[in-house]
Amino acid sequence: MKTVTIRLAGLLQSYGSEANFNYRTTLGYPSKSAVIGMIAAAFGYERDNPAINRLNNLAFAVRIDQPGRALQDFQMVHMQKGKQIQSKITYRDYLQDAVFVVAIGSEDSELIEKNPIFVETSKILVISWPTGERSWWYVANQSV
Repeated sequence: MKTVTIRLAGLLQSYGSEANFNYRTTLGYPSKSAVIGMIAAAFGYERDNPAINRLNNLAFAVRIDQPGRALQDFQMVHMQKGKQIQSKITYRDYLQDAVFVVAIGSEDSELIEKNPIFVETSKILVISWPTGERSWWYVANQSV
C-alpha cells in the first residue's frame, strides 16, 4: 500500500461533529471526512464532483501528537427580517494548538499514480490565514 502522511497543525482547528445553527462542536481529532474534504479542495473538486467518491475508499489513520485545548468562541449574527434586524449569538468549538498526523493510502495504483498528492514529491500551495501569504511546499511520500 502506498501511503502519504499529512501533518495538521494550527492555532485553531475544528473537525465538526454535531452542528446546528446555534452551536457547532468539534471532534478531538481530524475526521476522515474532513481530510477527504481538504484533499478534494486541493484538487479543485466541487462538492458534487463524483470523483470525491473514489477518495472515500482511501485507508485512513490519525496519530495525535498534541491534543490541544478546547476553546469555545461566539459569533454575533445579524439577520434582517423586513425592516427589523435581529441579532443572535452562535457558539463554535475549536481545538487550540493541536498537532495531528494523518495517514492516507490505497492499493489502487491508478488512484495513487493519477493524483499529485501521492507522487514521490508533491508541490503544494500553502495559503496562510489570515495574512493570505502564499508559499510552495514540497512534501515527500512517507510510509507508515
